[in-house]
Amino acid sequence: MRKKNFRKTVGFMIRVLLMLSMCFFGANAFGQGPAASSGGSAPEMGGTAPGGPMPNMGGNTPPQGGMPSGTGGRMPEMGGASSPGGGMSGGPGGSMPQKQSQQTADDGKFKVMTVNGVETPIAAGTYKGTVVIDELDGTQKAYFQSAKNVYQSALFIENNAIVKEKSATSALMGGTYDAHSLSGVSITAKSPYFNGVTLVDQDYSISKLTADFTGDGGNDMAGTGAVVSIFKGSHVTISNSKITTHGTARANVFGGSDDINNPVHVTIKDSTLIANGHNTVEPTAVWMLGLFGDVRDLQFVGYFDNLYDNITVKSAGWAVISVDGVSAPTKDVLKKSGLLAAYDGKTGYGERTPVDMLKLYYWSGKNDVKNSDLSILSIKDGGWDDGYGAYSIGANLNIFDHTKISNVTYGGIIANEYASVSYINGSVVNSNRFGVYSHSNKGGVINVANSTLNTKEAVFLLKGSDGGFGPNASMVNVTNSKLNNTGNGVVLLFMDNDDPGRGSNLYGEDGKTVIDQKIDIVDKTAVKDETHDLTREYDYGTCQFMGADATYMFNKNVVADFTDCNGDTAIKGDFYNARTTGQNLVLHFKKSQVDGIISSGTTRHNVNIILKSMKKTDADYEKSGVRYGNRNNLGDVATTPSETVNNGVIVYLENGSTWTVKDTSYISKLVVSKDSTVEGKIKADRTSTSEDGSVTYIGVVAEK
Repeated sequence: MRKKNFRKTVGFMIRVLLMLSMCFFGANAFGQGPAASSGGSAPEMGGTAPGGPMPNMGGNTPPQGGMPSGTGGRMPEMGGASSPGGGMSGGPGGSMPQKQSQQTADDGKFKVMTVNGVETPIAAGTYKGTVVIDELDGTQKAYFQSAKNVYQSALFIENNAIVKEKSATSALMGGTYDAHSLSGVSITAKSPYFNGVTLVDQDYSISKLTADFTGDGGNDMAGTGAVVSIFKGSHVTISNSKITTHGTARANVFGGSDDINNPVHVTIKDSTLIANGHNTVEPTAVWMLGLFGDVRDLQFVGYFDNLYDNITVKSAGWAVISVDGVSAPTKDVLKKSGLLAAYDGKTGYGERTPVDMLKLYYWSGKNDVKNSDLSILSIKDGGWDDGYGAYSIGANLNIFDHTKISNVTYGGIIANEYASVSYINGSVVNSNRFGVYSHSNKGGVINVANSTLNTKEAVFLLKGSDGGFGPNASMVNVTNSKLNNTGNGVVLLFMDNDDPGRGSNLYGEDGKTVIDQKIDIVDKTAVKDETHDLTREYDYGTCQFMGADATYMFNKNVVADFTDCNGDTAIKGDFYNARTTGQNLVLHFKKSQVDGIISSGTTRHNVNIILKSMKKTDADYEKSGVRYGNRNNLGDVATTPSETVNNGVIVYLENGSTWTVKDTSYISKLVVSKDSTVEGKIKADRTSTSEDGSVTYIGVVAEK
């Protein structure tokens, strides 16, 4: 491999005239874009594809599902992530830059220039000091699934060796480094797509790293442009470091492995990671989530098991910790874990508690966050003021242990299969809207223990669909925790999916046309399903593990347990099942006090149109006297108690629990133990008393 070095002493003026042959690359894979079809498992929307088919060198090519390949104009090419059956398309909108592409030679090599150790875009100009131009290997490689990319790195290490022909080591300032560790090094980069440290199948220690990267990150589903990119079965520790990025889709740390037996292991401790985003575009909303933003700070795909301890993570907007393209566990692994046995037709999981399920699951990906501070940057601090703490998708679990999550739209999101999230040991979520959002889930757990969720809208927002995503069947487990809703007072809302583009058949073909089409919202009216049992707690269905050649049984109803929520943690707020098709909401209150409405309900949006994608500046768009809604109208509904149609509500008051009825409530089945009470009037179609003294009421109208 050929290297060209031009070195001059500081203060000496040189003029570098370069004939540039610009080659644009860097298709970004914003995984929360449009979803895959029901047969696939679209990243953060229901899937396994790593961002879906990216435009190849010829420009925008529609994915297999027939959806447009981008939501905001042509992306610069980089040989982006190729979906293995995906159907996922590009990002949340806006054009990616086409002005700062890395210089690439015709023979498949690329050039990297540093000026006094600072990686600098190559351009004709006058430079002072030490100038180094390295010509390095520009071969595209696929380190995760089939996503072929060029990794332009300051340091590239694979199989216990520094790959010199891929390393622009003149960008490593100070400190020491070798094939096994790096300490005290500073990296400053000013070009898009440039990687700091790339590690492939490698055990490595990074300490006291200082990094500051400006420019866009390219493909954040493949780790291009990340400060630290980690592949295959690497075990990496990052400690006492500060990493800062300024650019769209530019992650601080990326990791991914295809090997279920050799996942990526990353430990980050005593460090600060800030992803400022905002380099080039004002993105439109990430639909279904209704978020603005352009960067995911920590991004992991495939198989991984990570630990974060005493870290501060700030993201300009969209995501703090992102999980996308999580690979499904194999059938053999599921058998060994006991998961398939737990879900078989004989035992089901009706006899198991949510905590039992958390112990049982095999997780393809897991993030364990301890003693940390995570936040979305506010507008005054240069952020979008919008995003989530962490996404769990597929066979994934995010655990927040004594951790604070602030200024988010969602504290956490769970989607697909048994994706789960857990808040324990004094964790605190301060959300501008929702606590935890669940969609497309099949038996995953939202676990909250000895923690606090502060929200302005529903603490738990669960959306179900009759379309490709199918019923949402999450489990909620809350123990001795504060659930504070200072806005609409809703604790749990189970409603129809209102995404205008995917996952629901409510909107017909309108949701599959042009990007900025305005979608009329028609709040669905329930049609009685005579086959649906409103008193049945366990209603089993089967689900396919996407890509795992295995099926399992799941309870199609939502089950929520609240234990030891009394005194300071007594629950004040409302619970609604506003689904229009046959799904029940099952609530167990054990040694708990609840003051509110518990009822079947009906939702109504406060606007008649939601834009599928919308720029922030369009928030007050009005035409012909009609004020159009914006992204915040997703999930923004008024819910009122209504007679049960298909949306059964089954309530158990156990172990000395008390329900204080705030207003008229409709319940299909109410079971009150001998030592529990209802503070209100109960009218029922029929009642019965068990030997243990518990009373069962069927067809209940409860009043204050």
